[in-house]
Amino acid sequence: MGIILRFVFSLLGIVLISGFPVLIGGLTEGELRISAYISSLQQVLKEVWPLQEFSVMNMRTGREIFLFPTIAEYILYSLQILFLAFAAAVVFALVFTVLTMLLSEKARER
Repeated sequence: MGIILRFVFSLLGIVLISGFPVLIGGLTEGELRISAYISSLQQVLKEVWPLQEFSVMNMRTGREIFLFPTIAEYILYSLQILFLAFAAAVVFALVFTVLTMLLSEKARER
């Protein structure tokens, strides 16, 4: 639980720090730009959230390269394998429990 909490706070800190240039730029001019800071945070979250559309600009070719074009397919496939493995483990556990209980009392106590 502690690792997950640290991870969430780290991500939150990174997102909050990403808007600092707007906030600091306002402070150097003597004004506090909270609304601009919040809108820059919203822009960062809008740009980062859809992982399938997360891209970088290739300076040589002048076009965008998608970093995770099919990440949703991989995640769904991994979840299918995870739940199928869990179901298989439950079935094997039940079968071996029943088989163990069918043995004689002397064999079960061993």
